[in-house]
Amino acid sequence: MNRSWAARILGGKFWLWAAIVILAAYPWYWLLTGDPYARADPPQYLLDSAGTVATGFLVAVLMLTPLRVLFPTSGVVHALNRHRRLIGVTAFGFAVLHFGYFWLHVDGWAGFMKEIDKPFIWSGMVAWTLLAVLAITSLHAIVRAMGARGWKTLHRTAYVAAAFAFYHQAAQQKEGISESLWFFMPLAILEVLRFFRRWIDSGKSA
Repeated sequence: MNRSWAARILGGKFWLWAAIVILAAYPWYWLLTGDPYARADPPQYLLDSAGTVATGFLVAVLMLTPLRVLFPTSGVVHALNRHRRLIGVTAFGFAVLHFGYFWLHVDGWAGFMKEIDKPFIWSGMVAWTLLAVLAITSLHAIVRAMGARGWKTLHRTAYVAAAFAFYHQAAQQKEGISESLWFFMPLAILEVLRFFRRWIDSGKSA
């Protein structure tokens, strides 16, 4: 496998941790520097920012599998796949921030219970719960206890979480599903290409 300079850099964790810190801090930077959009409704701004980043990391970790199938000899793709677990757990971490900011936005438990019957709220909670299960079962001890097959089977529910996250994001936007499509369309395209790659490979081996 060709280990390019990009693959060597991406194989380390420094760039990923730096990205996580920057993405967690940037909404606070705009809030503290007096950005009018951020100051108009700080809890709403913070929860939107955290939700967007959580969705981005969720889509990113799901894209790694089709990329590995489509580009099996790519050093860059293999380097990125080394960080699957950290990227997935990071998606849940930002989902926790997203929920925390939402809690502040609705003024706690009473406000949350008033909102829970809305489709975009309960769909978000389903996605959050699935991500929580996936994050907890990413611990090394649990992976060993479950075994590789059981662990992989459980973690395929990440696609279910993504479906609920798509609906959660799309249902609350005034402009409809346009923003959600920007996030999820690349994943959908890669999955279609992966299907055709598998189909072509199975035809060659038949």
